[in-house]
Amino acid sequence: MPIPSRAGPPTSDDWLRLHRELVPELFRCVSRRVGADRTLAEDLVQETWLRALETWRKQGLPADPGAWLRTAAFNLTRNHFRRAAPSQLDEHHAGPVDSGAEAARERSALVQRAL
Repeated sequence: MPIPSRAGPPTSDDWLRLHRELVPELFRCVSRRVGADRTLAEDLVQETWLRALETWRKQGLPADPGAWLRTAAFNLTRNHFRRAAPSQLDEHHAGPVDSGAEAARERSALVQRAL
């Protein structure tokens, strides 16, 4: 069935048809971006769909609903990983840093052993 192209908010039948036609491909797109984390992919697709519901009720359907959904999902996925990145960095604990003198002694010892 074709995706509705009329102005105004979608009807209940339109929502069901859009969901059936667009969400499976959207899930595949998001899954490729997030890897094996199926729960994360499902959460991002649900959030994308909720945003579509809110926006399309107010503004009507976009010219290409699939493109709108993919763009929104891409942005949500990117934002998810941006927020996750700092916490991952905070958990990393670097080892002690060598002082310049200690590094020089190690290099000197390596040279002496090589000779």
